[in-house]
Amino acid sequence: PFPNHSSFELGEWYIEAGSQLSLASLQNLVELAQRPGFSEQVSQANWPKIFNSLGGDGDVLSDPTGDANGDWIDEAGWKQTPVSIPVPIGGLAEARVVGTLFHRSIVSILREKISNSPDAELFHFDPFEVHWQPDLESPPQRVYSELYNSDAFMKAHRELQDSPQPAGCHLPRVVVGLMFWSDGTHVSAFSSEKLWPLYMCFGNESKYRRCKTASELCHHVAYFDELSADFKDYIARRNKGKMPADPFMAHCRMEMFHAQWHILQDDELLDAMENGVVIMCQDGKERRFYIRIFTYSADYPEKVLIATIKQRGDCPCPRCLVKKTELDQLGTPEDMLRREQTMRRDNEVRRVTVSKAREKIMPSDGKGVVVGNRDVQALLQPQSLQAVMNSFSVRTAAADPQFDIFSAVVIDQMHEFELGVWKELFLHLMRILAASVTGEALVNEFDRRFRLVPIFGRGIRRFSTNVSQIKRKAARDYEDLLQCCMPVFEALLPNTGYGQAMISLIAICARWHALAKLRMHTDDTLQMLEEATTELGSQFRSFVRDVCEHIATRELPAEAAEREEREKRQAEKKAAAVSEKATKKARKTVKMNISRVKFHFLGDYVKTIRRFGTTDLYSTELGELMHRSPKRWYRRSSKRNPRKEVVRHERRVARIRKLRNELRSRNKVDPKIVEEQKLGAKAADIHHFIGTNQNTPVSLNSFRVPSPDCSTFVPNLQKHLLPRVVPHTERQHLERVTAEGLEFIRPELGPVQLDWSSVYPKGWRIFSHKIIRIKYTTYDVRRREDVIHIGSDVCNVMIANPAYADDQTLPPYRYARVLGIYHADVSYTGEVFPGVRCLQPTRLEFVWVRWYIINQPKDDMVPLESVSFPPVDSPESTAFLHPNTILRAAHLIPRFHKGRVYEDGQGRSHMARDAYDWNEYYVNQFVDRDMFMRYQMGMAVGH
Repeated sequence: PFPNHSSFELGEWYIEAGSQLSLASLQNLVELAQRPGFSEQVSQANWPKIFNSLGGDGDVLSDPTGDANGDWIDEAGWKQTPVSIPVPIGGLAEARVVGTLFHRSIVSILREKISNSPDAELFHFDPFEVHWQPDLESPPQRVYSELYNSDAFMKAHRELQDSPQPAGCHLPRVVVGLMFWSDGTHVSAFSSEKLWPLYMCFGNESKYRRCKTASELCHHVAYFDELSADFKDYIARRNKGKMPADPFMAHCRMEMFHAQWHILQDDELLDAMENGVVIMCQDGKERRFYIRIFTYSADYPEKVLIATIKQRGDCPCPRCLVKKTELDQLGTPEDMLRREQTMRRDNEVRRVTVSKAREKIMPSDGKGVVVGNRDVQALLQPQSLQAVMNSFSVRTAAADPQFDIFSAVVIDQMHEFELGVWKELFLHLMRILAASVTGEALVNEFDRRFRLVPIFGRGIRRFSTNVSQIKRKAARDYEDLLQCCMPVFEALLPNTGYGQAMISLIAICARWHALAKLRMHTDDTLQMLEEATTELGSQFRSFVRDVCEHIATRELPAEAAEREEREKRQAEKKAAAVSEKATKKARKTVKMNISRVKFHFLGDYVKTIRRFGTTDLYSTELGELMHRSPKRWYRRSSKRNPRKEVVRHERRVARIRKLRNELRSRNKVDPKIVEEQKLGAKAADIHHFIGTNQNTPVSLNSFRVPSPDCSTFVPNLQKHLLPRVVPHTERQHLERVTAEGLEFIRPELGPVQLDWSSVYPKGWRIFSHKIIRIKYTTYDVRRREDVIHIGSDVCNVMIANPAYADDQTLPPYRYARVLGIYHADVSYTGEVFPGVRCLQPTRLEFVWVRWYIINQPKDDMVPLESVSFPPVDSPESTAFLHPNTILRAAHLIPRFHKGRVYEDGQGRSHMARDAYDWNEYYVNQFVDRDMFMRYQMGMAVGH
């Protein structure tokens, strides 16, 4: 819709930059404005008309540029449909329009994806299984990673290929796996305005691409509406000025949700499920695509809506009929059997039961009963059902008989564990600390220790000033707390027995969390997760019985204040006069409660991973990440009709990116020269990267100082470089002889005696660097890097222990602190062959480290390796390493209760930086999933 190239680029900048412009965005604008002819071209643009065109629907758009093709216009525009539900009051159900649904056609999104997407070649048409054989003696085992190599996808593919072909059609048939996310979100911290988006991804695409928001592989399908503001007025008019009981409003909300899904599941979608849709692919071949819904990710309140069950019913689980009284039996054989025997099924029995309940509420004679009627509840209560026709049962199951909505409502580790079970446990541990001593001494010490926990790359951030206050923490914050809290809790409680039980429970939580969150599973790791689930349930029950029952715990001050504010709001809603004095109550007694549905959900992880793939495929983290876009678009709106303006802006963004892709394909430009460190960061096929600059030379004479680690620096460096520089020198000599057309005859005088003192760095100096990038292959066969930075928290490394191969009772790794990163142009001035010298220097890189020694296991309560520094004057305290020997950065957390080596902060060596050393450290093997798998020897595919 732009009249010229310059106006397009300015429009693209305006849409993509958002309302909070950065310096980079400002610089981009300056660069645009400096181009020749820019101002003249931009002045010709009619911006309101252009943006209205970009945000409009494809069937009503015209191309103001005069381009007859109008390729930027697509079919997957937004529609606006009124939502109507039957409202049962006074025995009579009356149809009422209660809102508006903004939505897109799912089939149109699929057509656009297959026919026009620039990355359509990465769309998997055929699923496949992945197997891994650790060694020749071990049998191959199944690998679980992507949806398109999961059991569920393979089964759907086989069933489709085994079914009869449509009459007269011989096209290849492809299963399209749909994955949905939905979750209501507040658009700002100071507004009550909410958006309720529905996102969709294709399971035929790799999760490693979907998780990158820049790839635009997560599609905005709908923005759900809630009951309109005047709905309560309408109800009051029909009910003689009275409001019905709470079950009525819950019933209407659920009716509205499924009425909107009924609209989304239009006839075109159902036909694509049953008969497929023929699309011309970008390889020039037509294929018939059959849509299948595999997963629907949501938090628990929304799972209740999707499954049409009661949130606080006797059977609160959307996947099985376990009773509320049995929710705490996680991991027991009886619990695992019960899950299998009482699985929820979308069968005719359930549908008939719901139909009978609806008939009592909304009979044809107009003499219905209220939603909460005793006879209605007698029908629904045994399975905690609701008198609502599930749109997935009515529409989707009719087109795809193998579909069952209860199995599609998958697990969600973020809400169920990180913000559920673990968050509740952490809160109770804070209550235990507060109850163990008078005053806040333990809580203050707890906060102090967390402030001293080192950061680690992008995974572990600096902890807040007062961790115990639990203010505005996200799921990633609770994850960081779990991964780092064992050393913090060590020896904190006065009662050592309680302290040991606490550490043991945290340890199994960290292990279970690491296993459950793996991005690649095998049969062996799933067996480990199953065993960890059993132990997790047992440890929780023991902790509640042996610890929590013996400590009188009360609400935390923040919890009490939140409860009082909540009670005050509830009283105000009931128009009750509540005095300030009445709301100020003593803190209530709180006990640990594991009879919760989120605790019960943890037993479904192994089964779900086997069926659909790993948890990151369908985690609600993706939905939360996608919320950034509509929130940003909301800030650009006028706030009068947020949903309408948000969906129009979504089309603008999609179409502006489509135009940019077309321009890139037309105008290929050379890539810009990147900075040295950026180039090193992008290189994935190297082991490490150290800069080539020589801005920081260090004279070796500067190490002639009376320091315990400096006196041996130069001799140790020369001894380290000797076996590395001599092969280079020999090879250089042979290459020169060959280049001159001569034949080298090795003298028969025997090998020469190599002398380490003949190793000579050019200019008797080395060059220092602050950063080394260590590249490594992760357990799930991805390339990642750790950035080791001298003088920062991330300065510890791990190296393979060469003795482990011969004695597997020894630790598999050694650990060291990096003191220096260097390169030098090194020559060997001695003879490499009798009578032969070659003085041409060779660039060599090396790292100076200070070793940790691994302490022998004692009766330590924390199940982590303990390390400490040897004295700085010991001969083996420091060493030089080839960078190739470094595996990864290591995360070391102090053993706080052991104290520091020098309480006065005055160390013995400035070079060793020992002034702030602790007596002992713990090696944090839970800092990320790759680190965890490095301690599960032989279990990781990528290691």
